[in-house]
Amino acid sequence: MIRLVVVEGDASAVKVYDSESYQPVGEIKVSIDADSIAYDAATHHLYVVSGGREAHTPYSLISVIDADNSKKLRDIKINTNHVEAIVLEKSGPRMFCNLTGLSAVGVMDRNKSTLDATWPLPAGDKLNVAMAFDEANHRLFVVTRNPGKLIALNSDRSASTSRVTVPWMSSNRRMQTITLCWRKFPELFAPRRGFWSRSCIATILPSRTTKTKMLK
Repeated sequence: MIRLVVVEGDASAVKVYDSESYQPVGEIKVSIDADSIAYDAATHHLYVVSGGREAHTPYSLISVIDADNSKKLRDIKINTNHVEAIVLEKSGPRMFCNLTGLSAVGVMDRNKSTLDATWPLPAGDKLNVAMAFDEANHRLFVVTRNPGKLIALNSDRSASTSRVTVPWMSSNRRMQTITLCWRKFPELFAPRRGFWSRSCIATILPSRTTKTKMLK
């Protein structure tokens, strides 16, 4: 069965549906304001961000969920009340997360559930929300709202390699969409020292209240 997983922030839950009949087949309760989600296809673990500002706590949680059995395994406590997008490394145990309340990127070991490093954003860049990972070329993309920028980080050592200003939709939109291609930003996507190729296109679709994943 192919399952559809929906993170419902208002319900503080991760809901699982049969993708063909759309009938509910499971539900996992998490903290208030559940939002960002990532899926590890190798372990069948889901990672879901919740808590923080809406929960009126000085920390956020990343819940680790066994997707096969619709069961929460543990909560990872993050010492900031604002965490946004999370992305997973496929070739290793790292998980990158936007520590928005700290204007930084967190590097976690998801096997140990530990925060191993905190990479501050360049000075003046705040409200980091969306994130995408080009693992093959060692580039971690981070989008900020204040000001609206796309930042490319070296995923091996946190150094900022490029920054470009990007347009940002009004804050009252429920869906912000930023699509970046090499024709629009050639200075960012140009090959450099063998790290880059123009085939990389980042499309980031953050949503305020609901996130979905298809699981096989």
